[in-house]
Amino acid sequence: MLALNRVKYLLGPAAWPSPTSIYNPPEISEEIDTPTAPNQYKLIQSEPFLLRENQDLLPQAYVLFNLQTYGTIEAIYQQLTSEIHDPKLTALAETKQQVDALENLANRDLIEVTYRPAGYSRPQAEQIIIETAINEDAFLVISHNYLSGWRAKIDGVSTPVYPTNGNLMGLLLQKRQTPVANITGQRGKASQTREIILTYAPASLALGMTTFVIALIALLILGSKDIYHGLGRIRLFFLALAHDYQRKRYD
Repeated sequence: MLALNRVKYLLGPAAWPSPTSIYNPPEISEEIDTPTAPNQYKLIQSEPFLLRENQDLLPQAYVLFNLQTYGTIEAIYQQLTSEIHDPKLTALAETKQQVDALENLANRDLIEVTYRPAGYSRPQAEQIIIETAINEDAFLVISHNYLSGWRAKIDGVSTPVYPTNGNLMGLLLQKRQTPVANITGQRGKASQTREIILTYAPASLALGMTTFVIALIALLILGSKDIYHGLGRIRLFFLALAHDYQRKRYD
């Protein structure tokens, strides 16, 4: 779970609990082994507290070739905490309805291939750009918290974003008939890689902008009436001054 959520540093007491028994912690050493990840936690500092570095972080974005689908997040967490699950081999996606493409990927035989890192960049807070040369049926995992406002496009085509591995994001990659080299990327040039663009655009933002525009238009309409009446009063004031001036002149 620590590798999955990209927890790099850990602070702890002198007695570091064993994964199998918190009552029989191992002795402090330069490196601490776990049954699933030997030498995973490297000792960085021992005084005044213990600081360890997680040597087993997963990338910000990576491609997996195996998938399991579940209808509830509780079922996913149960599978995540089981000893047989390997997050480097299989992704766990939550979907409320059956999606044939997802089920096809989930039902095929297990492929004994671990994750493949994908190119990752975040030019803006609300945008993520990922590139990968993999052009086959697979599942892309992004190590960011899942929020319903994220929208994704793969080579310019909209695709759903699924809650994955509990609180992360995932996208289905499908093999395209068109060679990857012939696909035009974001920059308008033929690209050797597939380009995935995620944009955060929640419905509440669109609702807020719509409300703001309506309020602004109403303010301008109401304000224009006040301005019109105000100009009328100013015009009457100057006409009255001119009339009074003319009367005094001829008196």
